[in-house]
Amino acid sequence: YRGPVFFMEGPIILFGDIRLVVASDGEPAVIPDLQADYLLVCGSPGADPDQWLRETAPGKVIVDGSNSRWQTRRWVEACEEIGIRYWVVREQGAYLRRIPGRFF
Repeated sequence: YRGPVFFMEGPIILFGDIRLVVASDGEPAVIPDLQADYLLVCGSPGADPDQWLRETAPGKVIVDGSNSRWQTRRWVEACEEIGIRYWVVREQGAYLRRIPGRFF
């Protein structure tokens, strides 16, 4: 889908100036080579967290509540190892971010 301020193709979502990449169980194994503002981890993806973090270089990783506790721990440890900020929805609640600009 492509709109004036929104674009979505595969695991990539662009909204205004925000680049979001989704790592999920249903996504293909190909990791986009894109510096992401956010990497959203959902559905306990079987992919290697280290590879996703290297390829997408996210500013922050958001691990949603659909991930198993084991997978959540795996992603948190990978983030801590290389110094990437993260947010665990199961522990911290919803991640909210104000998006600057007028879109509607």
